[in-house]
Amino acid sequence: MKALTLFSVSLLILISGMSIAQTKSMDQSISITKEKLALVTTLDEIIPDFPGDKMSIAKFRLTIIEKAKNPQEFGLNGNRWSKQIKEVLLSLPAGSKIYMEYIKGKMIDSDNEVAFHAVAFQITEK
Repeated sequence: MKALTLFSVSLLILISGMSIAQTKSMDQSISITKEKLALVTTLDEIIPDFPGDKMSIAKFRLTIIEKAKNPQEFGLNGNRWSKQIKEVLLSLPAGSKIYMEYIKGKMIDSDNEVAFHAVAFQITEK
């Protein structure tokens, strides 16, 4: 059991050093077009360098900030967008921001839970 826990902690440290942290911080959004967003069905498809062969996303919070509107928050279980969420995302105008926070994952070969860094996206025209 200690070896498995150590592996999980090491993997969390590895994730902390990946491009999720290096590429963009919450102040620097990753640009994404509506066309690309329309093709996304699971969260791990748009997180840079996500180790999907070792873990899966169990839950996360999605916050949408659209200009001149109140933020919208959704708590999602699992790794798939719901139809409602996809419709909301595809209706957003350019400049809107999408924050994926409190991302929790599970190791594929165990029930150990791992936390991921938050990721920010900004909808762009092209």
